[in-house]
Amino acid sequence: MAIAAAESNPAIRQRLGGLIKRSFFISENTDISVSSSHTDLSIPVSGPRGKATIYAVVQKSAGLWKFESLDSAFDQTSSRMTVLNEG
Repeated sequence: MAIAAAESNPAIRQRLGGLIKRSFFISENTDISVSSSHTDLSIPVSGPRGKATIYAVVQKSAGLWKFESLDSAFDQTSSRMTVLNEG
């Protein structure tokens, strides 16, 4: 879902040059409790014009996953661009 949201964002598609490919190396940090789960993901992606990282924070509650935030950064020094924010 995070990759699909990034692909549908015109600014990200323009910056990366269209087709977005996901790296196999994803960083994940998950906290699980009895009633909910919280996961932070860092997903490296690339396109013909460059690379970026998609940062997703998702919460599972009552059996449903929901984005808390979804951002992207095009390099280590750039500020993050909000792709989606449903906090």
